[in-house]
Amino acid sequence: MAVLGFGLGTLFYLFYCLVLGAVTVIAVRNLKLVYALILTLPRDVVATWRYLRTHMFTKWTSFTNQTMFSMFDKQVKKHPRKVCWYFEDQVWTFKQVQDMSYRVGNYFREQGFKKGDKIALIMENRPEYPIMWLGLSRIGVTTALINWNLRYQSLEHCIKIVNCKAVIYDADLSNGIGKHTILMMNMFIKNMPSLFLLAIQEIYDCGGLKELKLYSMESNRPESTRAIPQSVNLSAELKEASSDPAKCKVNIDKYDPLVYIYTSGTTGLPKAAILKHHRAIMFSALYIFQDIRPDDVMMTPIPLYHAQGGMIGVGLAFCHGVTQVIVRKFSASAFWKQCVKYDVTVCQYMGEIIRYLYNQPECPEEKRHCVRFFYGNGVNLEIWKKFVERFKGIKIQEMYGSTEGNVTLINFEGKWGAVGCIPIWYWPFVPCGMVKINEVNGEILRDPKTGLGIQCQPNEVGEMIGVIVRGDPLREFDGYTDEDASHSKIAHNVLSKGDTVFRTGDLIVRDIYNYFYFKDRLGDTYRWKGENVSTTEVEGIVQKSSGLKAAVVYGVKIPGTEGKCGMAAIEDPEDCLNLEEFTKEITKALPFYARPIFLRVMKGIKITGTYKLQKIELQREAFDIDKIKDKLFFLETGTYVPLSRELHGKIVSGQVK
Repeated sequence: MAVLGFGLGTLFYLFYCLVLGAVTVIAVRNLKLVYALILTLPRDVVATWRYLRTHMFTKWTSFTNQTMFSMFDKQVKKHPRKVCWYFEDQVWTFKQVQDMSYRVGNYFREQGFKKGDKIALIMENRPEYPIMWLGLSRIGVTTALINWNLRYQSLEHCIKIVNCKAVIYDADLSNGIGKHTILMMNMFIKNMPSLFLLAIQEIYDCGGLKELKLYSMESNRPESTRAIPQSVNLSAELKEASSDPAKCKVNIDKYDPLVYIYTSGTTGLPKAAILKHHRAIMFSALYIFQDIRPDDVMMTPIPLYHAQGGMIGVGLAFCHGVTQVIVRKFSASAFWKQCVKYDVTVCQYMGEIIRYLYNQPECPEEKRHCVRFFYGNGVNLEIWKKFVERFKGIKIQEMYGSTEGNVTLINFEGKWGAVGCIPIWYWPFVPCGMVKINEVNGEILRDPKTGLGIQCQPNEVGEMIGVIVRGDPLREFDGYTDEDASHSKIAHNVLSKGDTVFRTGDLIVRDIYNYFYFKDRLGDTYRWKGENVSTTEVEGIVQKSSGLKAAVVYGVKIPGTEGKCGMAAIEDPEDCLNLEEFTKEITKALPFYARPIFLRVMKGIKITGTYKLQKIELQREAFDIDKIKDKLFFLETGTYVPLSRELHGKIVSGQVK
């Protein structure tokens, strides 16, 4: 196609040159900006083209009222026999996945479930996991994707907060003690059910789940050894269910909720973020921006209850036909062998997966693989540099975003340290920004003359915010089931009069080239082992478990690791803290990533109007034994041990992890 003799590519380039020229004229007195514009020209041309394609894709899917299952059915029609998933020794074609999803939809419809109902899904990574929510979405049932590491109060809260009518759980979770509770194995008999199933059973026995139906995905488990006797063997039931697509036709559109995904609650227990069909499809647009190819094979060794694994990863398979390798649990020692076995070309990561891989000894497979790049978030900067030096030819493409948020950044170039970029010429027009924040109370700092937020200049740290645009899946904020929690993430009149923005709660800095760098979480949360943790929730459990009146929980940095681990300061003026009992209670009540790694036992904690300042001071002192005279303890092999100078040195040097 040509216009006035020019091809589309030429017209696009001429348009970009005009825009660039206009910006250059405006910035003629700013030589640094002109230099940055010229230097980033190749990057910005590519980024602009991918932005346009991404917008065209999301506009088309929105205009044609696509749902996640309609997008998937288009892929089945294109290539029914293509491999959708590899899982261990299983191979699932797109047609097999579709048939199984029809069985799920038909079965639960026959059981009386209907549009608007909710079902909790608690399962390790396996093909049946996305099949469940895909099949349920066909009949309008919304699936709550619950982290299977949760315990007792948090677990019951997540099930109840969305008014679930049933729970589907993975009976394989009872095969011995999970890897994250192995350090506490002295507390349990071998082959006992996992802490998760013990929690489910206890909640049920206490009446917390009496009104819910329980369905278990079993592995040929005899009735007499059923992990939870009250549950229905869903695996057996689905074998007899119909796969007739006509039986599960329900009127579903793009605005109907697809799943709930949980995020850490800054004021306590997890929040359920609503993810509608059109936003879930938007996640899959990463296919365009990351330049993933139709013949790529993508490995997902991260949890499917997260948006990154469950929506971005699975979304690339469902919406774009990319073959996906689902890994039950990440194994650093088996990783490169798996890459070679399945001919993997693209890998997802989160948390410290990159560090775990770097610390592995060399193996033949790490030189025989076909991996082009990793994409995800949460890589340690020091390890990032070492990783790309060791595994030459592999790029790390860090991303920035959140399940419910409306700001997404992608570092498609693999630039060290950056979480993404925005073309310099586009920055004044993009519906997001960065504003300065009061460090103590977290409020947006405003210009006294205009009342608007004070925007950050290059190299200034500020909170990333996104303008909310209703009806646009890229810019919408659908909120949480808790209206108060939804309102707490919204601010008005920040970038311009009359606007409404989403507050990400993340501190970001950008340089003059419009690369963005993540700095820290704002408020009472921290991120550890790839999971966001609410300090408020942990504080409540620490206080209850210790039997003491005051506790403060905060995140502290350990050198060489990504994110911050938990540290609890406990008030114990009478020196009566029972560490053994405290450890047992903490292990029962909190998932592994939320348990405080360090304890600071103090004679007194000032809980006054300056509470926030007190927490900031505690966080600054961290576990520095030269500054702190209080008792310090470290969680080592499931037990809190005194933090000696020798142990402190080993932790800081990375010898103890």
